[in-house]
Amino acid sequence: MGTLTYTLPTVGLTNFTQDPLVRSAFQSIQSEYNTNIANYLATWKELSNVSSSFINGQTAGTYLFQNGISMVSSTGNCNLSSTLPINADLFLTGYTIKIRVRASICLNSTAPGNDSFTFGLKPVNSVAGSSSGIINMTLGSDICSIAITGLTSSTNLYTQNLSAEAILPAMGIYVPTVTTTGTVATGSVPMCYHIVEVRYI
Repeated sequence: MGTLTYTLPTVGLTNFTQDPLVRSAFQSIQSEYNTNIANYLATWKELSNVSSSFINGQTAGTYLFQNGISMVSSTGNCNLSSTLPINADLFLTGYTIKIRVRASICLNSTAPGNDSFTFGLKPVNSVAGSSSGIINMTLGSDICSIAITGLTSSTNLYTQNLSAEAILPAMGIYVPTVTTTGTVATGSVPMCYHIVEVRYI
């Protein structure tokens, strides 16, 4: 935010010559505020940041993050998966929330044998579970996603990609995901990092 400077009126005069200076000062404050608040809100800000790794033999499919430990299949027990609750506190009257996914992956010296890792953000449509502590989620379609491709034979690599922005549709529970196209090779440990960013326009 820049420094505000004004020509301020002289206090105590009995005539009206200072009125335009009062008006000018308040107009300057309004203009400066409107410009700075719009610029700040339109800047991308981190909303969530999770990371997990794949392990040997995990087959093609959609996986959920368990922050700091291995990925878990979205069709399996999801009770430790990372979630992103979106509630009314995030919404601002008069503004639209834009959202995007910043994805990165780190590979060790063994190629993953898997060409594509698609990072997404999906809504949780419903949950179900049993008395044994298992929780299963039914997920909707990605509101935004980005693929990192060409990784089948890649080794010792750290790379990233950025999704297009989308409008955050509604309040609810969302989950960061990664969808793979093949089985993770023995000895490969793809480490995935998923960041959700937001801005207001």
